[in-house]
Amino acid sequence: MEYQIINIAYQLIKSGKQPTVAMVKAKLSVAVPMPILINTLQKVSAMSPQKISQLLESMQPAAAVAERQVTDGGELSSLKAQVTQLQNDVDSLKAQLTNLEQLIKREIT
Repeated sequence: MEYQIINIAYQLIKSGKQPTVAMVKAKLSVAVPMPILINTLQKVSAMSPQKISQLLESMQPAAAVAERQVTDGGELSSLKAQVTQLQNDVDSLKAQLTNLEQLIKREIT
C-alpha cells in the first residue's frame, strides 16, 4: 500500500506537481485508509526526489508481495469456487464408480 502511494507521489513530483491527498487517492488502484495515505504523503513531502527514488527501489520486492496479496483477494474467492466445483465433480465420479462396481459384481455372480 505504502509503495503505491509513494510511487504515485513520486510520479507527480517528477511531472512538476505537488502531490496532494486528493491527487494520490484518485490514482490509487485499491482503497487505502486515510491515515496511512496522509502519513505516507507527509513522509514523502519531507524527502528529496532522489531519496524517494531510493526508497522505492528498496521497497520494490516487499511491495510486489503486498500488491499480490491485495489482488489475490478476488483470485482466492475464484479458486475457492473452483475447488468446490471440483469437489462436487469428484463426489459425482465416486458415485458413478460405486454404481459401476456394483454392476460388475452382479454380472460376475
